[in-house]
Amino acid sequence: MDRTRETVRALVAELATAPANDEAPLEVESLVRIQIVEAVEDAFDLVVNADELTPEHFASVASIARFVEQKRS
Repeated sequence: MDRTRETVRALVAELATAPANDEAPLEVESLVRIQIVEAVEDAFDLVVNADELTPEHFASVASIARFVEQKRS
């Protein structure tokens, strides 16, 4: 999980200002949020379905990392 979280943090940092705390909400525009989703799909070789684009999954670096781990298991 640590490696996943580090990768997610790096992806977010490339596209926006990553919060200092991984649990802090990502405060980004919707276009940037979509870019983050696409970057996650590419980096982890997975597909995010429309019904998975929820605040629960994409609210923070930590929630994205948890989502990726769930998708990969």
